[in-house]
Amino acid sequence: MNTTTKQLVLLALFTSLLSFSQADTKELSLDKGSINDQFDYVISKSSRYQNYKVIKYTWINQLKAHVNDSISKLKSDLNKSKQEIISQKQRFEALQVKLDTANSNLTTTTNEKDNVTFLGMSLKKNLYKTIMWSLVSLLTMGLLLFLYQYKKSNEITKRTLQNYDELETEYSSSKTRALEREQVLNRKLQDELNKQKKN
Repeated sequence: MNTTTKQLVLLALFTSLLSFSQADTKELSLDKGSINDQFDYVISKSSRYQNYKVIKYTWINQLKAHVNDSISKLKSDLNKSKQEIISQKQRFEALQVKLDTANSNLTTTTNEKDNVTFLGMSLKKNLYKTIMWSLVSLLTMGLLLFLYQYKKSNEITKRTLQNYDELETEYSSSKTRALEREQVLNRKLQDELNKQKKN
């Protein structure tokens, strides 16, 4: 055997000796320790009579009292646990009611969020958006048509005013020419009349 193996074997032996010595040094008592330890104490300290163990009456009564105390404590703990379970169940039911209310409110809020009131009607947001964009498109098209008609009318008005100005200028010039012709004719007529008077 090499040294490492020897050391491991010695360590294992030392550990097992320690555990045996601790098991042996465990002090049993009737007044402390678990119920199992108290039973072990009574059995180990009792005297033997043939195949039987003779146990002191006081030990049995004390052990019985300890067992009854443990059972009472367990019953008390069990009752407390039951009360706690009932209390937690009531809290759970109250929380369930609150959760149901919160879910209902969430559903209502989601529906309100997804719906829009328009002209007294409740509409889905997508339908509302479609209607609004359709209205915007129609109004934009109407505005563009109005602007086109306005521009066209404005051009016609400008052309008409320009034609009117040209016509007025032409009328003024033809009126002036007619006046001049009339004056020329009046002079000629006057001249002719003057000539006839002289003759």
